[in-house]
Amino acid sequence: MKKSIKLILSLLLLFSCTSTEKKLLGKGVDNWSEFHAGNTSTIQTEWAVYLEGRDTMTYLTNYYSNGKPKSQVILKGDGLWNIAFVYDTLGKPKQFGNFKNGTGCVTQYNSEDGNPVSAGCYKDGQKEGWWKNYHFKGYILDSNLYKNGYQQVEDTENALTELMGSLGEMKNNYYE
Repeated sequence: MKKSIKLILSLLLLFSCTSTEKKLLGKGVDNWSEFHAGNTSTIQTEWAVYLEGRDTMTYLTNYYSNGKPKSQVILKGDGLWNIAFVYDTLGKPKQFGNFKNGTGCVTQYNSEDGNPVSAGCYKDGQKEGWWKNYHFKGYILDSNLYKNGYQQVEDTENALTELMGSLGEMKNNYYE
């Protein structure tokens, strides 16, 4: 009887102790340039990849060309998991949306001028639903439908009808 109790307690202790240890797999710094709408700025990205339990977590910190932090995001596997912060070029926080643990809606901004580039939602770290893409002047340029992170190609008339219903009234766009 005592041996079976000890065995059960040992097994419970063994299975209740999960490793939360972070093991660094790699880190570095990359520089890349943007070439759109006359923008030729260089952006710096610091990255670090960790093994946390069974998950691969990638931490990305992006910087503006003036050296100030732009954003920090965390990827879990190949999906967006968390957004730590998004700042404008002066270092002031920007409202990026409501996003936590791979789920929520976000707005992505241009690196230098701060205008929105795209907006949409994520589910379990993957794009889900309609994503709007913005022209550099601020109006909606086009939209794409995503399911489980993959862009959907559907019957154009049905997709446009669904899009109009989901966006409501809009000004200065191609869908009016």
